Amino acid sequence: MAFAMCMPLLQIVKDRGALYDPDPKVSGSIGSALQRVGRAIVLVPNEQFNALADEAPDLWFVATNAYGEQLNYGIVPSNMADIAQSAALFDVAKFAGVETPALLAVERLSMGEVRIVFGNGPLVGPLRALARSVVDNGAPLMAVLVLLATMTGLLIPRLIGSSLAGMHRAVRRAKMIDIDRRGTRLPTADVPAEIAALVDAVNEALKRIDDGYERQQRFLADAAHELRTPIAILQNRIELLTSGDLHLPQYSGRLLLDVQRVANLAEQLLDLQRIDFSDTLFGNVDLVAVARKVVGDLAPLAIGAGYAPQLTFEGRVAIVFGDSSAIERALINIFQNAIAHGGNKGTILVHVEAEAILVSDEGSGIPMEHREQIFEPFHRLRPKERGAGLGLSLVREIMVRHDGAIAVGESEFGGACFALRFPPAAIGQPKDPVKPGVRHVAA
Repeated sequence: MAFAMCMPLLQIVKDRGALYDPDPKVSGSIGSALQRVGRAIVLVPNEQFNALADEAPDLWFVATNAYGEQLNYGIVPSNMADIAQSAALFDVAKFAGVETPALLAVERLSMGEVRIVFGNGPLVGPLRALARSVVDNGAPLMAVLVLLATMTGLLIPRLIGSSLAGMHRAVRRAKMIDIDRRGTRLPTADVPAEIAALVDAVNEALKRIDDGYERQQRFLADAAHELRTPIAILQNRIELLTSGDLHLPQYSGRLLLDVQRVANLAEQLLDLQRIDFSDTLFGNVDLVAVARKVVGDLAPLAIGAGYAPQLTFEGRVAIVFGDSSAIERALINIFQNAIAHGGNKGTILVHVEAEAILVSDEGSGIPMEHREQIFEPFHRLRPKERGAGLGLSLVREIMVRHDGAIAVGESEFGGACFALRFPPAAIGQPKDPVKPGVRHVAA
């Protein structure tokens, strides 16, 4: 229907004619008043023709029958008089590009076929012409519309319903997703191809959520277990003290160690939560400055444990993009790990290079088969170690948050070497020029 409505407008643009055309009904009104008398066509006005003449006082027409007899009415334009002579060559024609648009139509009268060329009559627009076409061709058009309505009402819903059945099943399954029903996935069978990728993406997201939930549950269980042991030991010793079986001066040191162990574990758990919920804005961080501060703060502890701490760096500054306090906590954990497992001898070397910090010790190192497991929460190489096994897990979470990485290998001293590697700074700052191979050393 939209195409049919546009056709008259396209024809008008093509012919460069007016927006309105002569009313085709005019030829019928003219034909009703024509008669053949002898060998001539005469006009016998009737009620229908008089109404037309009253509506269009400037009406003109040229009527020609099959015998070549002709009748002119009104002021016929000179150019149209010549065209009317050739009317027998056409059955229907519209003449555009003239002063007044004209129309040729064939009327079948008692005298036979009469071709009538007329103008200056009532005009109709394209919408009325379309409406008249619908009325004149009502039966075929209605048949087509009934056929289309039947197809639309019967076939299309079935096609759409069958194609969306899989999606409806996915919707029903999605309503069943709950925290207590982990493992639920949306069905992918019979899902329309247009949304299949979305369903797959949702299933992958659900899997990641389930995996994260399982990790959280394991973490909470391990945390509860790790807290239970030192608390039980502390409670037992306090009970012995209150019963008089132990003397406070003798066991005060052990009590302090037990309290410190619980406090350290609680602090590490809080650090993990701070990482998850921290909204600290990242900025440019100088790794050299962070390393100076950490080594300076922990140097007395390292020296007291029998180590020789040392800091080296390749440039006066090493800029990365991140959270300064989080990077500092990561380096503190690595340095404390070196103090705890370095064998209480030799050097603990902190080396800063472009976008990386390396911490090396002279201990026994970490076996190859444990180098991935040590970053899991509560994992310890030796079960009887006093630490909770959260330090390296905290470091890994900090590095993941910085889009960086942590790796462990063998140091040049034969011990362990932990490497914290960061992506380049988003807002770069020029480093001081340094000659290749020359290192600035701060003991």
